[in-house]
Amino acid sequence: MYSWITENGRSITNLPETGNLIVFSKLKEIHANLTFRGFSIKYACEGEETYTINGTKFKVSAGQYLLANNFAEGNVQIESKNPVKGICIDFDTNLVAAAAASFSRPDTPIPDQSLDLFFTTPAFLENQYMAKNTKIGALLLELDKLISAAPFVQHQFTEELYLNLAERLVEDYKPIIPQLNAVPGMKLATKKDLFRRLILGKLFISEHFSKPLNIEDIAKEIGMSKFHFFRLFKQVFNQSPYQYLLQKRLEYAVALLKKGNASISEIAMDTGFSDIHAFSKAFKNTYGTSPSHFIK
Repeated sequence: MYSWITENGRSITNLPETGNLIVFSKLKEIHANLTFRGFSIKYACEGEETYTINGTKFKVSAGQYLLANNFAEGNVQIESKNPVKGICIDFDTNLVAAAAASFSRPDTPIPDQSLDLFFTTPAFLENQYMAKNTKIGALLLELDKLISAAPFVQHQFTEELYLNLAERLVEDYKPIIPQLNAVPGMKLATKKDLFRRLILGKLFISEHFSKPLNIEDIAKEIGMSKFHFFRLFKQVFNQSPYQYLLQKRLEYAVALLKKGNASISEIAMDTGFSDIHAFSKAFKNTYGTSPSHFIK
């Protein structure tokens, strides 16, 4: 089912309590409690939506989305001079359970939904993501283009869309589950909070690797001590923040070298290295050859 909500009301006033549903919204202001009917995706098309889910605040900007399951509780707030546009997708938790079980037991013709202990329990990590960085996000970007082009018509969506969403959700979370479990044992809410901070730290490195960075700056950005951040980052991601920073710089350097539009010294500076010698040494240690030979 598809519906929309604007300042003037909804296209369907009495929405069903269960079943798959997509709702497009165009609002300048709203303060409302949320009911999570199943798995829920809150995607921002334009502007910013603020959610408080299970006590954690999320500011979801254009091109980002928030994920939560039916154990979530919270509210949404929008206050803007310009209309904020978003897409909310609710789909059956059983679809995710079946997808998770199929990934766990590909040899089983009938999925065993009891295998799914993460997606259908309070253990699920409610969090926000950049659509451009995930498998489910790629599908959301396509959906955004379709709906934004004609939001006030009765779109018809088949079950295939929701099956694809469930499958991509599980694919995106497969590497996240062991990482979350690697956070030292404590209350579930604390584990989730620490893990979200670590993800933010990783994202901060990914977005600022070309600038001078140190552990203290990153830790301060996510509200952790540098020693706590350094230790947990290594424990969860199996590499230190320094190693991840170097990885991002070198990956970008390789991309620039392949383009062939810049000199090695320019690439060294563009990727955040102090000088060409530091860049060449790090490059050779990682790839076994110098940048100049890599170009050849």
